[in-house]
Amino acid sequence: MPRSTTNQQPLSIAAALFCATFCVFLPCLWNDFTNFDDPIYVIHNGHVHHGFSWGAIRWAFMSFYAANWHPITWLSHIADFTIFGPGQPWGHHLTSIILHSANVSLLFLFLSTATGSTWRSTAVAILFGVHPIHVESVAWIAERKDVLNAFFALLTLLAYLRWARDSQSRPKSWYFLALVCFALSLGSKPMSVTLPFLFLLLDYWPLQRVQSRTLRRAIAEKIPFFFLALAVGVMTIVAQKSAHAIKLDVPMSIRAGNAVVSVSRYLGKLFWPHDLVVFYPYTPPSLAVTVFSVLLLLVISTAGLIWRRSLPWLFFGWWWFLVTLLPVIGLIQVGAQAMADRYMYWPSIGAFVAVVWGAVYLFDTLKMPRPVLAPVAWLLVIGAAAGSVRQISFWKNSEILFRHALAIIPENSLAHLNLGVALADRGAYSEALIHLREAARLGPRDPDAHLNLGMALRESQQPSEAIGEFQMALRVKPDYAKAHANLAIVFQEQNDLEGAINEYRKALSIESGFPDVHVGLGLALQGSGQIDAALEEFEHAIRQDPSYSGAHSNRGIVLEKLGRLDDAVSEYQTALKLDPKNADASLNLPVALFKAGHIDDAIAQARALIKQRPDYAEAYFNLGGMLYSKNDFDGAIDAYRRALQLKPDYPDAQHNLEVTLEDKAAKSR
Repeated sequence: MPRSTTNQQPLSIAAALFCATFCVFLPCLWNDFTNFDDPIYVIHNGHVHHGFSWGAIRWAFMSFYAANWHPITWLSHIADFTIFGPGQPWGHHLTSIILHSANVSLLFLFLSTATGSTWRSTAVAILFGVHPIHVESVAWIAERKDVLNAFFALLTLLAYLRWARDSQSRPKSWYFLALVCFALSLGSKPMSVTLPFLFLLLDYWPLQRVQSRTLRRAIAEKIPFFFLALAVGVMTIVAQKSAHAIKLDVPMSIRAGNAVVSVSRYLGKLFWPHDLVVFYPYTPPSLAVTVFSVLLLLVISTAGLIWRRSLPWLFFGWWWFLVTLLPVIGLIQVGAQAMADRYMYWPSIGAFVAVVWGAVYLFDTLKMPRPVLAPVAWLLVIGAAAGSVRQISFWKNSEILFRHALAIIPENSLAHLNLGVALADRGAYSEALIHLREAARLGPRDPDAHLNLGMALRESQQPSEAIGEFQMALRVKPDYAKAHANLAIVFQEQNDLEGAINEYRKALSIESGFPDVHVGLGLALQGSGQIDAALEEFEHAIRQDPSYSGAHSNRGIVLEKLGRLDDAVSEYQTALKLDPKNADASLNLPVALFKAGHIDDAIAQARALIKQRPDYAEAYFNLGGMLYSKNDFDGAIDAYRRALQLKPDYPDAQHNLEVTLEDKAAKSR
């Protein structure tokens, strides 16, 4: 019986850690999507909306979408969309919270098994679980790749641990399981490419499997892992180069300086997690800060090497932190950020190991009673958890998130840009234009800033200025499909259909995977009388995103014009199933039913639309015509009069009302 209790203790602690972490991050469930990568990853990603299919799985593994290759992450987003449906951010948040909580439990099981130290492992795991710097990785839906990558990486470490510990039989099944989990981790995010080096650290401490004479054998047994890491690393660079995500215009001297300074800044934020923001602008560090950071790194690295035998946990923790940070330290600059909280998700484990084991060592050296550690640890954990809950609140929505970023770093071009987009999305164009103009000022070479400023200007009825901004975006980035598409929209609104068609086609020649652009081109073709070509574009959009209600309703309009009334009815019905508020489908479905001879169904649909939208004059107008066809003159007169009350300047309704009144008078004579 005592053995059973001992075996159950780690599992009980792991379960408690899972529950505690889950409760801390539970407020994420009430957060919305943000406009920072969530639209690309989930909201407007037609591949994700398709659900599970061979086509979606092939896309996940074969594409470099969003400048990345992480098929397992894409499959997780597809699973969430399939399970929870569109427009349900809480479901995506729930999955990320579960994965993060599971990571905390797995980290505890890994450390306690490897070191035999239950309570120190518990302390590391709970610090990892509730530290505010990890909020970004959990609360940001598009950053699912962090928690998913760590989940499989921890499973890899557990499998490797099981294989390495069994020195007699060395079962191959655990080795291959570690290799499979490593592949899944890399397929979630290439952050774990350094995992083979962590195996060597584990071999040194706490496993004590490697000495200088056995190092060659230890490296040899990890060759498959090194090859897999190398292959995924090359694929990632190719993916990022294909999307021009790698910034080659920053000199290596500045990148190296920023990398060194970022290490010290990360350490600072781990010890005092204040002023955490979603985006840290890239600014060259001063010479004094760079020198201080170099000295700090040299001191810690030297201490770790000198005391590697007496303090192996310091050597292990520091080099875990440093080695795992290398892929994202900025020597190969990807994106415009100087550093990012999310980059600490995996490296922080090493820092926490060094700190926790170091605290116990310090207490023992000073002959302080260990029980004093417990209240200190609890205070730290409670403080960290409170900080995380506060940080989660900043991720409530895009507006709150980027206002917080600007409160900390006012000269933040991305924060101005995304706040401006959020304000424009809710119709606050005056304030949006202030932030978008500031974003364009701070980032004159940023095509996104000019694009979004142009979009806000178009919505504010300033088409000439909008055209200028779209053209500026194209001067900065000539192959910018979104700029071509938005330029097409302005031309279309100015009734320059030829110019619109030309720009839409340029956009699609650069990037064919935009269903919105196919619909826009279809509308322009339809307006210019090219009905068959328009139909083909709407069908393109539906193939790319079957859940696109607007594409279905526009296809229905074209089919109705071609006389294919039953097909048109089917398309309108599909559009309304996908979006009951689709205005075009709601208005046109009764008309198509009426034309097809289904008069009673048409009247029922028209009445249903009026019940849903009692202020819709066109719906009353259509109902009047349908009732007139059945000689229900009184009903038709009431419908036309209601249409005129809602829209007094409605000549068609006035004319039909007069005709109906005359026919009613003639019938009564």
